[in-house]
Amino acid sequence: MRKLASIIVCTLVAIWLFSDTVRHYFPNRSNSNVLRFSHYGTYQDFETWRELIRAFELENPGITIKQEYVVGWYGLYDRKLRQQFLAHCAPHVALVQAISFQQLADQFAVLPQPPADASTLLDPSAMDPIALQMYRLDGAQRAMPVTGGNLLIYYNKTCFERASKHRGQIVPLPSEDWTMGEFESTARMLTCDFDNDGQLDQFGFWQPRWVYYLPFLWSFGADVLVDSRQNCLLTGDAATAALEFYRRMRVGPTRYAPHPDEMSQLIQDTGFLTGRTAMCINGPWFIPTLNNTNVRDQYGVANIPAWHGHRATRVTWDGIAASRHLSPAELANAIRFIAFVNSPAGQRILTQSGRALPARSSELEWFVRTHPDEAALRFVKALAYSRPEPQSSRFKEFDQTINRHLAAMVDKHNPITTAEFLARLESDHSQK
Repeated sequence: MRKLASIIVCTLVAIWLFSDTVRHYFPNRSNSNVLRFSHYGTYQDFETWRELIRAFELENPGITIKQEYVVGWYGLYDRKLRQQFLAHCAPHVALVQAISFQQLADQFAVLPQPPADASTLLDPSAMDPIALQMYRLDGAQRAMPVTGGNLLIYYNKTCFERASKHRGQIVPLPSEDWTMGEFESTARMLTCDFDNDGQLDQFGFWQPRWVYYLPFLWSFGADVLVDSRQNCLLTGDAATAALEFYRRMRVGPTRYAPHPDEMSQLIQDTGFLTGRTAMCINGPWFIPTLNNTNVRDQYGVANIPAWHGHRATRVTWDGIAASRHLSPAELANAIRFIAFVNSPAGQRILTQSGRALPARSSELEWFVRTHPDEAALRFVKALAYSRPEPQSSRFKEFDQTINRHLAAMVDKHNPITTAEFLARLESDHSQK
């Protein structure tokens, strides 16, 4: 009898402690007016989405959005999202990135497209066509683009001034139409040992991982192709030239990018903020960070340098998708929420901080009026030469492989040649 009483007491205590949590994350499926929406990012992202949800609920008083938020970078969130789908407890609506979209696409509902369904609230024709295509698979729209950004070169003007004083000659700031040769020459002039102790105190550029190096690859005329087995392949003489350019950044007596042990306590952003690196490649999401620091008036944004008159850069767009496991009523409400996210009102809330560009093309003009500084305008103009990275269901696998081999190509003690890098990459693919 005492044992039974203990079990009853423990059960009641557990219900009292965890019932609210269960109701929050797993609301009654019969209530189609309660939707769970999940996303990731910084606390600023959390506040932005909360503002959007409030605006949506005011406009749609019969629908409640439960906000589920994963702090930090997309990798952690992506892992959780996959686990939720496996456990059959996925959110009704989720923010996704193109890098993992193909692997999750079959878990998302096909969104209705006008004019086939004239009653839909979605308006794909208003969205950036490149962004829209990133979330279309086999002709079906399984997510809608939300916000995004492209990659350009940031430069710290204070670093240019220090290098000019140290060298006794002006190190010119990047021009509108600068070339790869000018970029390399500038980066080397910016690399300085100010106290002549044999240790470099300032570097010209922070060497990026391969996804952030895509603008250089493409500008050289190289391409990353996806074969029939969804492998990504670097091919051609242009790829060799672009990879040799990458190798020179950190290898040789005229290098201008730091080795990891020279910046062991710093990441790219802090390296730039502290003036240890004069230039880096980054997206518009870096602007609000810089504008809240002591370099807010001492930085600029430049185009990707051109090679033989050609330049290209990478653009990425977050998307929003509805689970395919929803009831008709739930899906209708999810589409209303997705449509609001893509509406002018939703797009303005999401991009008011300046951390991302709106996926709705008509809102770019509003974005420029709201963020009239030269840096933001540069990113909008660069959309004209922006393109997404190749999409593949094996993207994550290729990402790990190419980063491993690139690390060997710029190894401080025993770097492999560009030819060896390409041979290793090809060998990896031929074994799969």
